[in-house]
Amino acid sequence: MITFTKMEGCGNDFILIEDQDEALGADLSTLGRALCERSTGIGADGLIVIRADEEPAAYRVVIINASGMPAEMCGNGARCVARYAILHGLAPQRHQFRTEAGMISAELVGDEVRVGLSPPGPIALNQTLELDGRCWTLDCVDTGVPHAVIWTEQPLEDIDVPRLGSALRHHRFFPKGANINFVARENGDLRIRTFERGVEAETQACGTGSAAAALLAHARGYVASPVRVHTRHGGVLTISIDARRDTPAVLHLTGPANVVFTGQLNEG
Repeated sequence: MITFTKMEGCGNDFILIEDQDEALGADLSTLGRALCERSTGIGADGLIVIRADEEPAAYRVVIINASGMPAEMCGNGARCVARYAILHGLAPQRHQFRTEAGMISAELVGDEVRVGLSPPGPIALNQTLELDGRCWTLDCVDTGVPHAVIWTEQPLEDIDVPRLGSALRHHRFFPKGANINFVARENGDLRIRTFERGVEAETQACGTGSAAAALLAHARGYVASPVRVHTRHGGVLTISIDARRDTPAVLHLTGPANVVFTGQLNEG
């Protein structure tokens, strides 16, 4: 039997499995697709497998998106796995763990979890591409995974995120693909909808996407740190930004991480 825990952060949901001895094997893509399928599986945006590692990491995580595509990092998933590790005695309330994007720091802050994201890549403002006869302007940055942000004054509810997000995510401008974020400014806060690469759908929230939007908005002078980002789910993620002159900004992401249910699966 495989024991699992389903968790969510602002509606972005994950299946967590401990696999310290790596009994599940190296290729987790098929398992991830099967478990994340909402009709025939448990249903989730991603699978997170927790494995042993060496200090200073308390553990290592392997992240598989719902499509079976591995992910370097996931902001909401990082908060969920940190909360799981604390609840199950795998790590203290303040610890570090390893992802494909690098080391992530985590700590419990009241009822929420705060994670320090890996250093972001270079910021690229005012990038342009053509799609369906229209010129799109985007800001781009990698916050553990590549993100593009489209600023809009149009109500987010009126944007066809599944169609536009998919078309832009597969555009040749992004050789490795990208998460596509549609972002609106509102009274000093941000509102966001995200089409996630790997999930291949709009998700209720995206932690690294919210961090990318906050960082790019800060670079444009739109907002001051900390930045509150309202997700499609309705929950709020808070991103603090320590901007540096000659080195990448330091980003911290704070938000909820909740257990939905636990269960067991028959192997095979």
